Amino acid sequence: MSKGGFGGRDNNLILLILLLLLLADNGFEEDNLLLIILLILLLSENNFGIRTEAD
Repeated sequence: MSKGGFGGRDNNLILLILLLLLLADNGFEEDNLLLIILLILLLSENNFGIRTEAD
């Protein structure tokens, strides 16, 4: 689909989905939700950082 196999963003998305599935399996707790939010923020910051490099 994407050029040269998986892009970095695709891998992040796959890891996020796997993490969510694992956490859903164990049952969501407040601590887990905080970790998920932190992870999403980190991943989105990373992706935006790559985008702003072009400027």
